[in-house]
Amino acid sequence: MYFGHSPEIKKQFPRIVSGAIFVDAIHPAVDAEPYLNPWYQNARSRLASYLIDHIVETDDDEATVRLDLPRHVVASRLSITPETLSRLLRAMSDDGILTVDDRLVFVHSLARLRPYD
Repeated sequence: MYFGHSPEIKKQFPRIVSGAIFVDAIHPAVDAEPYLNPWYQNARSRLASYLIDHIVETDDDEATVRLDLPRHVVASRLSITPETLSRLLRAMSDDGILTVDDRLVFVHSLARLRPYD
């Protein structure tokens, strides 16, 4: 649900308006809509979506993701701390979903990663 720039909404929800909903008024290149989607509420879901969006190579149910940005920048874009990013990657690795090798992430099962997307 996206409210746009309605003056009525601005009056009713001043704190929300100053946040993510109207981020596009300040930064037109930023699309606030994905962050309003309930799927983006969970950090693991945000990470899964990020990984799927950055796939560079696929083979059946496997994929390779290249993290072109430093991890602290990726974490910032996902609105999590670098430590949380590391914990999430470690948990997914322990679950056998992926393997991390420096800036390459090898997804062993897109089917298992997608439920978090």
